[in-house]
Amino acid sequence: MIDEKLRRKECTAAELSYQTARRKELYELLFPTTAHGGGAKAAADARWSGDASRNNCDTHSGPERFTLNTAKATGKVGAAL
Repeated sequence: MIDEKLRRKECTAAELSYQTARRKELYELLFPTTAHGGGAKAAADARWSGDASRNNCDTHSGPERFTLNTAKATGKVGAAL
């Protein structure tokens, strides 16, 4: 539903801003490591808990950036987000 609203051309700047912020909140709930500082915190938590499977230093794995995911879902370029 949010992606549909972001695709519409007749949305105001305020509506686009609100919907993008809401989408980011939901995205960070699904993928907490994408939040600002989330990757470092997850790695530190894995070290302290002894969970080696969570301590992944490979930057090419895991969920994609929020801006890249949103650009694909809405058909807009990352800079327009």
